[in-house]
Amino acid sequence: MKALIVDDASTTRFVIKRVLTQRYGCEVDEAVNGVAAMEALAREVYDLVLLDLVMPEMDGLATLQAIRQKPGLANLPVVVMTADRDEAMVRKVIVFGVADYLIKPFNANDIIERLERIVRGIERKAAGALGVPYAPK
Repeated sequence: MKALIVDDASTTRFVIKRVLTQRYGCEVDEAVNGVAAMEALAREVYDLVLLDLVMPEMDGLATLQAIRQKPGLANLPVVVMTADRDEAMVRKVIVFGVADYLIKPFNANDIIERLERIVRGIERKAAGALGVPYAPK
């Protein structure tokens, strides 16, 4: 599985990357803002995007909108991460169909708990598409 972490905070990227690589064996790329994320999404195929909402140049909401407008990315699982607890923002993000919404600050255990369902769903979908019976790890 290949994931893209989009966050301007290197500490957040480090923690999430560590969880994804060590616990799930993911290949992980990183982007510091939405512009870099869209460039990465144009070059590579990802199974999952973890997206911060507050970033310079192109924020997470604009990035999420851009992702959903691209036909090949419209159904890409996106997990939004933010310290913003504003209900109006949560509703805006949900309209664009996100896999989950993580509130910062979080620790590795929070990430593991929330990503478990998403990662396993992606693995089941991939196994089904290949005609391989699903075998949990």
